[in-house]
Amino acid sequence: LPDGTLVRVNQTLLDWTGYTRESLLGKRLPDLLPVVGKIFHETHYDPLLRMQGFIREMALDLVCAGGQLLLVLLNSVLHRDSAGRPVVVRTTVFDATERRSYERELLLARRRAEQLATIVEHSADAILVISPDGTVLTWNEGAERLFGYSAAEAVGESLLELIIPDDYVEQFQELVEVVRSGQRVQLETVRRHKDGTRLDVSIGLTPLSDEPGEVSGMAAIIRDISERRRLEARLRQSEQLQSVAALAGGVAHEVNNQMAVVLGFGEFVLKALGAGHPQGGDVSAMVGAAEKAARISRQLLAFSRQLPMVHREVDLAELLEELAPQLAELLGPEQSLVVRPSAAPDFRVR
Repeated sequence: LPDGTLVRVNQTLLDWTGYTRESLLGKRLPDLLPVVGKIFHETHYDPLLRMQGFIREMALDLVCAGGQLLLVLLNSVLHRDSAGRPVVVRTTVFDATERRSYERELLLARRRAEQLATIVEHSADAILVISPDGTVLTWNEGAERLFGYSAAEAVGESLLELIIPDDYVEQFQELVEVVRSGQRVQLETVRRHKDGTRLDVSIGLTPLSDEPGEVSGMAAIIRDISERRRLEARLRQSEQLQSVAALAGGVAHEVNNQMAVVLGFGEFVLKALGAGHPQGGDVSAMVGAAEKAARISRQLLAFSRQLPMVHREVDLAELLEELAPQLAELLGPEQSLVVRPSAAPDFRVR
């Protein structure tokens, strides 16, 4: 009836709610609603029905005989007599339980998609979608930071023109063909910044399919590995230095052994010649050179074994005086070496 009193119900409604026909007839529709539904009925359902004469798909919860709630959709039509007075309301009830479940799943899926879009957009890695012909379809903030192009500059442009160096064009075209065949690709290669700088990058390419067997595009995740490459180069250099140090240590050890023999025999010769012998100076120079070679070999050994270096003061005048005869011999007969030490006393360096 127009006041909401139930005068006829079908068996389907009885089966859904668990009521008997006798228990429902004579009740009003608000009697089957929870408190919130009663308020909604008085403030929305009933005024709207009287004003426009019909209700379409209004969602309400019915309180079943067991106390559980049943989500339903109501379609109601208010019939009037010839004088325009309300006579009867015919209401069709639809079970919307599955629809609500579907809507919840749809809402959750939408939220997950929004979260994923946020993650992609703000990722530190460059994430982009490319059409099968290499046109940029999406370009996230990570791509802007890595390559220097804004999304407005990149979307719609050919990836070849944007970030592929000329000497990597053929490789890129081969990769595109592999992805078009449905395969995923992971590799390390080189790409180009907007300012022309070459970047070492790691790239993962994944085919995107609208229908089975048909690739509609590809997703690319690009990470800058330039710093890693620099660290690897430093590590290789360190390993090379270690090898050089080991080699130097071996050579220095052998030289040191030989210099020990030269020094020993040099001392014997000097004693045998005696003071004032004409060849005594030459032998002394030989012993001095051997001592210098021994010092150098000991320094190499310290370097190869990573021993702490001992700093000491050096008198440059004395050092020049020691080196002058050897340097003079290297110049030859046509040149002469002139050494003028500083007049300042005690000229030393560390």
